[in-house]
Amino acid sequence: MTWKPLLEFRREGMAEVLVHGAVAWADADGPLHTFGGDPVIFGRSLMKPFQIAPFADELVDTLGEEGIALACASHNAQPEHLAVLSRMRDAALTRAMAQPPSLPLVPQPGRKPKPSPLLHPCSGKHAALLQACRRRGWETANYTSASHPLHAAYLEGLKQRLGRRWRPGPLARDGCGLPTMAFRLSRLAQLFASLARENKKSVVWRAMTRHPVLVGGTGRLDTDIIAAARGKVVAKEGADGLLAMGFRHRNHPNGLGVVVKIAHGWAPAQTRFVASRVLASLGMKLEAPPAPEGQTVFLPEGSVPR
Repeated sequence: MTWKPLLEFRREGMAEVLVHGAVAWADADGPLHTFGGDPVIFGRSLMKPFQIAPFADELVDTLGEEGIALACASHNAQPEHLAVLSRMRDAALTRAMAQPPSLPLVPQPGRKPKPSPLLHPCSGKHAALLQACRRRGWETANYTSASHPLHAAYLEGLKQRLGRRWRPGPLARDGCGLPTMAFRLSRLAQLFASLARENKKSVVWRAMTRHPVLVGGTGRLDTDIIAAARGKVVAKEGADGLLAMGFRHRNHPNGLGVVVKIAHGWAPAQTRFVASRVLASLGMKLEAPPAPEGQTVFLPEGSVPR
């Protein structure tokens, strides 16, 4: 890894805190700019839109746009998330869901629930994938296996976006039990650029941009970015310090994708500083958090291309 400081928190001109990471910019044809190297990382929850995309057109009639949005989500298990989830499943499907019991990703005031698979941030994705299995007549018992037809359809969708010469990276098991694949950061940015390029015909794009609160929830960075951009951006947070954004922008007719990786892991406030600067460079506004008292926040030259 060749991490570089993405943020400096300075006091009287002296750096007190350095936040290391990397940023990649790409259009749908390939990389445009990288800062901090182009590390190979697991895609984690950034990949949910692309896991759902092969099935979105056939599922939207039964799940609605809200169900597709929740399938792309790492949700907070707020009441609105659980209400949509209840419409996506029945008793048999619930028994088949393989994600582990979980507490809400972001605790809700006044609630002290017991761990449940339905509270897992990936429960919407699992429900949607099982619905896809039903629709296509596929076995559900081993749907989390990399040998299942779900994974083959996902890989085929990635090849359509990244080119037939693209080859899958190493696989691991994600926290929800489904496979997660390794990519270069710039490839992840390219995927989100491809999603932005197809926005007019993409069920996934429409679902995410029309229902931002279902993508994450109250106070979540991806939800706030989508809401602030008003249909011009999809955003998705991923575990361990990932944020991906796909932009509809007049200067980027081939789509634009930007992916941020914070080296030390999930840090939404610090990632928000970087995201707000990225959006500002593209003529959009996302309110940055206040700087720590007595400090000033700097982004190094090159993290955002000129």
